[in-house]
Amino acid sequence: MASKVWDDLSMCNADFSKIFHGNFPLRRINALELLYLDCVEYNVRVSAASYAKYYFHLRSIYKSLKLGHLSAFDSNTPLNLEGARKMQVISEDYEERIKLLPPPLRRRSRTISSQVPSERIVEEEYRYSDLTAPPASLEQLVHMEVKSAGGNSSPYKYTGWSKRHSE
Repeated sequence: MASKVWDDLSMCNADFSKIFHGNFPLRRINALELLYLDCVEYNVRVSAASYAKYYFHLRSIYKSLKLGHLSAFDSNTPLNLEGARKMQVISEDYEERIKLLPPPLRRRSRTISSQVPSERIVEEEYRYSDLTAPPASLEQLVHMEVKSAGGNSSPYKYTGWSKRHSE
């Protein structure tokens, strides 16, 4: 489910079961997807914090049940709780910075029913970008500073399953 939302692709669970070659049958994938959807209350517009929280929680369940190896998920080294805390701090920092941007730079889309002529829309969009500037790397665009991570000073708090799930 996370892969479907993150990549914004239409994928069938049967495709995932083929990837795992029998280690993860379709019935099990469907059950986990329903569990995940229930955890996020069927809201597929998941914040980065919620995504990271449930990603690591489901990953730890998978590991604890010893259902197989995690090589299908590994890029180099799997992140741990400390990595999740750092991601949370970075994510919150980014969300605060994005709030400081002027509204035209934050806008993601326009409705078709807008009364603004299309030529004016194009002009307005290009006014905020400099097409002659040299390309920038991701590191130059996003200043990833970790304010605090780990220990008691971290704003990330893992609360575990909600009361609703413990009944």
